Amino acid sequence: MSKKRPPANTPDVLRARAEKLLAAKGPDLKKLPPVETQRLMHELQVHQIELEMQNEELRRANQELEELRFKYADLYDFAPVGYFTLDQQGLILEVNLTGARLLGMERDHLLSTPFFLLLGPEYRAVFHSHLKQAFATGIRQTCELQLATRGGPPFFVAMESLVTEDHQVHLKQCRTMVADITARKQERDALELEKRNKSLRKALGKTVLALAATTEMRDPYTTRHQRRVAKLASTLAQ
Repeated sequence: MSKKRPPANTPDVLRARAEKLLAAKGPDLKKLPPVETQRLMHELQVHQIELEMQNEELRRANQELEELRFKYADLYDFAPVGYFTLDQQGLILEVNLTGARLLGMERDHLLSTPFFLLLGPEYRAVFHSHLKQAFATGIRQTCELQLATRGGPPFFVAMESLVTEDHQVHLKQCRTMVADITARKQERDALELEKRNKSLRKALGKTVLALAATTEMRDPYTTRHQRRVAKLASTLAQ
C-alpha cells in the first residue's frame, strides 16, 4: 500500500491548483515554465497511480467482504441450531434453514408469522414472558418450550434470546437461538422418574419394616412364622 500523501495533494486541491495555474498562465501548458510544467505533470501522474492503487485495494477489499458474506450465510443457514430474528411483538423477521427444517415449513412461509402460533397454548404465556424480559432488560434470557411441526409430533426446545439494535432501521430486534432438546429432556425425565421410584421403594421398605416390627411386638410366634414363609418363598423363587 502506498504511503499517504499530504492533504494538499487530494484530487480537489490538485484540480483547484491546476485550474488556478492555468488561469494565471493561460490555457496552453506549453506556455508554463518547463520546471513548473514537469512538476505539475509529475504530481498528476503520481496521483493517478495512487488512485489506481486505491481502486485495486478497494476491489480486493470488496472481494474479501463478498467471500466473508458467503461464508457467513453458509454458517448461518446450516448451523446445527435454528436462528430466529423477532420483533417486539414476536413476529418472525428472519429465520435460517435449520430453523425452518425444525418446524417442517418453508422459510418464506414463516416470515411475518407470530412465533407464539408455533407453540402449544400452555406454553404461550412462557414465551411472552421470555420475550418481554429480553426487551425490558437487555439481558440474555433462556427458557424451554414445546414447538409443533407441520405434520409431525411436537418437540421440546431450549430458547436463548438476546436483544440487539439494527443500526440500519434503528429498531431493537430479538436474536433467538432454538435447539431441539427432546432427547435430552427424555433422558432427564427418565432419570428423574428413576430417582422418584427409588425414593418410593425406599419409603415402601421402611413402611413394611415398621409394620413387621409392630406385628412382632403383638405376636412374636406369627412373626417367626412369617419370616420362615418369606425365606421359603424367596428360595423357591430363586
